[in-house]
Order: sequence, then structure tokens, then C-alpha cells
Amino acid sequence: MIEWFAVSRPSAKLAELVERARTSRDASSLVEALLHHDEPSDDAYATAARALLAAVEGEAPRLALTLAWYLEDPIAERRCLERVPVGDRARTLERWSRADGGDPGLLRRAAALHQEDGRLVRAALCLERLGEPAAAAALWARLGADLSASGGDAYAAGLAWFDLARMRSRLSDPDGVHEAAARAVRELEPAADRFESVGQRERAYDCWQVVLELGKLTGEFEHVIEGAVNAIRILREDRLVSHALRLWHHALELAERAEEPAAAAHLARELVAYARRNAMPELAAHTALREAAAWQSVAERARRRGGGPDAVEDALTAALTCLASVGRYSRVVELRRQLAELPLDPWRKARHLAAAERLRSVADEPLPRRPEELGAFEAGAEVWLEDLVEWEARGSAAEVCADVLLVGAAGGDAAVRRAALVGRLCALVTEAAAPHERARAEAQLARHLGPIQLYVVLAPLERLAASVDESVRAAAVDAVGHHYFKRSFVTVERALGDPSRLVADAGLRALDRLRFDHAIEPLARIHRMATAPAVRLATLRALARLDTPEAAELGVATLSEGSAEERRAVLAELRSAPRRRHWVEPLREAAASSDGEAAAPIGALLREWGVT
Repeated sequence: MIEWFAVSRPSAKLAELVERARTSRDASSLVEALLHHDEPSDDAYATAARALLAAVEGEAPRLALTLAWYLEDPIAERRCLERVPVGDRARTLERWSRADGGDPGLLRRAAALHQEDGRLVRAALCLERLGEPAAAAALWARLGADLSASGGDAYAAGLAWFDLARMRSRLSDPDGVHEAAARAVRELEPAADRFESVGQRERAYDCWQVVLELGKLTGEFEHVIEGAVNAIRILREDRLVSHALRLWHHALELAERAEEPAAAAHLARELVAYARRNAMPELAAHTALREAAAWQSVAERARRRGGGPDAVEDALTAALTCLASVGRYSRVVELRRQLAELPLDPWRKARHLAAAERLRSVADEPLPRRPEELGAFEAGAEVWLEDLVEWEARGSAAEVCADVLLVGAAGGDAAVRRAALVGRLCALVTEAAAPHERARAEAQLARHLGPIQLYVVLAPLERLAASVDESVRAAAVDAVGHHYFKRSFVTVERALGDPSRLVADAGLRALDRLRFDHAIEPLARIHRMATAPAVRLATLRALARLDTPEAAELGVATLSEGSAEERRAVLAELRSAPRRRHWVEPLREAAASSDGEAAAPIGALLREWGVT
């Protein structure tokens, strides 16, 4: 069966391949027919799938069941059910339950089978869908305890404790919620540090996102602020300005709602500075007003609690500084007079009164118009569930492709489902391969995972990229190059330093393909750390294809200070595409400030773009 998957793309039209299989009874032609992921006719593709099902049903029930899943054929599924592993039976029952409007009996049987198979995450999710939080909580508690005791995956342990906190919240058990949340934070904090240390910053961001959600769940503001501040830091360092601003705004609202004025004031102060650095004067001005209001609340709270006049003076002084920065002089005068009424030293009271008198006749400056709405902060995927499902699958391509195939059945992308069908079939054949055939089978599997292009496929590809066989590693890295996620760069960066020339070249090809706006931070990091000229040139070419201020900053710096070869590489990429909006002004400035050798080609490029 391994030979069936040796072809990576169809050599003939689907109808021709199906006809060839009918006349020769050649199953490999049917598998090749299934490589027509973009076939417009569902009927023609289903014909090929059904023909392959008939060919393999007798000797390969797992392959047959996979094809029946694709065809959504419960009769064919029932014929295979007793001959497949427990996990496949559980998945089938889940599919039937969804198709039957959520039949609780089927879902309960699926949960029992998942638990029998040792898949506590999937069992707990079934119980959650059944509306049985107590039963789900028991499984989350068991999983969290097992993971914490083993000292293995701290991230998975933290997520399990978070899920236990969610269930205890549904059960109205506040003490239990706080206990589970504390254990979750103890696991997530070191997990975040470890992810950052190995360059997986997006996974560290996920850790802090969960800590933030824990704070919202428990009402413990220290978790909210810890999670928000660290998540904002990562977004800022990754130059994801709009995402950072939305999360900042969300955190500021949470602080105001929780009546934590000191935290709100510090968040607002940092947001004002960030908005000014990014040339957003309207946002900076209106946030400064919120900072001033927060400092006034700090002062009022200090008064109510009997705090000394120094504490009140410090808070009101911070508030009037914010107001003065946006020209709200009438309110500055008002606060100066309030300060003069505090039981302070006479000379300090006099200083505040004198300042109020100087500003009494100064008119307020007009405020900038209100900034456009930043948009609501969206936490994104429920990583506390999705990442645990990934952890439990342990990089199994068969498991991941089954999920894509089954979950995408209702209205999913047809091409992605078809690619997942081929991936699942190839993965099952690979699992059964003899030891001497395993490397060839795994390399083929990596090639068939490439077209799926979903985030969930990265885990199986990462597992293949860690193979001892260089051909498998190279195939996996090539496939990763088709997955446009920041996480992809972890595998690519490792490949660039691989002792095998085959794998390192695959890393360079992947680096050349991975071009998307959020790739700025990993590309810049790889360029900064690289010593091999080929790697530095590949990252510069990738950066030159991105039309963002950050890419322009790095690229123009290379044109001014890089080697002749690096300058040629950047200029060649810039000339190969239309004018890039974010590059024009930095290029102008570079042309004006550089010496003749660097300025001449930059000027020529600008003229080609029609820029004077």
C-alpha cells in the first residue's frame, strides 16, 4: 500500500484515473484520483472514494472507515465499526451524534470509549457537550493531577487545571475555582518562560492569555493584570501594533470595571506613550484623559482610606500632568486649587495656588477628534481546549487528519477535507509500514500533509521533522513551508542549522515561501542570529516582499549598512514588485542621508516607482 502514495500530484484527469482503476482493478489509481483536491464535481470525487472503499473494505477496515467518514455513509461505517480500534469507534459515535442533532446516548457511549482508550481530554469534551460538568470536572482533575505529578508538560497541566476551574465555576464552587486557578497559574508561568526561551513566543502568548482568562473567571485582578501585561509585551515586541492596542484597551476597561484605578492609570500611561511612538495623537490624547480620571480616582480612594496628604498630592499631580499634556488647562486649575486645600506645608500650598493663578486665563486647547474604534479584543481560539487536544494526539497525523475530516464535514472547505482524507489514509498506511519501509512512508506522509495548510497539522510535521532520517526531515520542512504561521519558523530555524545539506536546503526553500505580515519578528530574529550568508540573504529577500513599516525599517537599514550582496538582494526583490507604500518615505530618507554608493541605487529604485 505504500506505493499507492508515491505520487504527490495526479498525473491524469480524475475520470481517466477512475476508469483506469475499473479496468485494471488498480487501487493506486484511485488513490491518485483522490489527489484531485480541487475537483469541482463532488459526485465525481465521491465516485473515486466509494470505489476505493469497496476495494479496501475487506482487508483494511480503518482505511474503509475513513472513506466512509468522508462519504458520510453510516451503513458503510457500521460494517467497519467492530473491526477498528476503540478510538475510531468513539469518533464514529461522535459523528453520528452530530448528524442526529446531538443524540446524548451516542455521545455518552463515545465518552466511555474515549475514556477506555485513555483519551481523557476527548472524554471530558464529550461530557461537557452533554451538559455534565461534574463528570467532566472529575476527568479534568484526574488529568491535571497526573500531569503535575509527572512533572512533564507544564503547559498541558496548566490547561487541564484551567478547564477544571471552568467546570467548578459552572458547579457554583468558588473555593474549588480558586484552588484550580492557583494550580493553573503555577504551571503556566514557568511554561510561558520556557516557550519564550526556545523562540515559541506565540505559545508564551497563549499561556498569558489563559492567565488573563483565569483572572476574569475568578475575579482575581492580579491574574488579569499579569496575563494582560505579559501578553501585551509579546505583541509589542512582535510589532503587532493593532493587536497590542486592542488588548491594551481591553485590559484598561477591565481595570476600570474592577475599580482598580492605580492599575488603570499605569496601563493608560504606557498606552499613551505607545500611541505617541506610533504616531497616533488622537488615541494618545483621549487615553491621557482616561489616565487623568484614573489618577483622580486613586486620590479619592486615598482620601477615603485616610491616606496622608502626600499620597493624595502625588495622585492629583499625576492627573494634572496628563491634563496639561492635552491642553485641558481649566481642569488643571481646578486640581491645583484642590491641592492647595490639602493639609500641606504652606510653601507647597502657595506653589499650587500660584500655578493655578498663572493658568487661570489660559484657554483650553481643542481636543483632537476621537480616534477610530480599535475594534473589540478577540481572545481567538479556545487554546485551553484546542491545545490539549493537540497534546493528547501526540503528533499523530492520523488523529489530526481525522479531526479535520470529521469536524469539517458540515460546510467545511472541500479541498481541505479532501487533502485531510488523503493525509489520513497515508498516515494509517505509514503506521502499519514495516521498519525498513518506515522512512520512505514518512517522507511520503509529510508531502501529503503539506496541502492541508491548517495550524493543527504543524504538530505532526514537527514530529516528522525530528526524524533520524534526513529525507523525512527534509520532506517535513518542505511541507512546513506551506503553513503560514509564526510557529512554522521554529521548525524552519532548526532546519537551517541541520548538519544535513538536504535538510538545510529545505529550510532555505521554506524561508523563501513563508512571507506574511506577522512573520516580521521571526524573520528579523533569524537574520540577526544567522551567520551563514545564504540564510541572511533568504531572510532579507523575505522581508523585502513585505509591505509593512517594520519590514521597511529593516530593509532600508540593510541598504544603508549591509554588504554589497545583501543590498543587491533587497533591491532585486523591491524591483520585482509594484511600489510598496510603507517603503517610500524610509527610502527617501535613506537616499538623502546615505553616501553616493548607497544613495544612487535607492534613487534609481524610487524613480522606477515613479517617486520624485
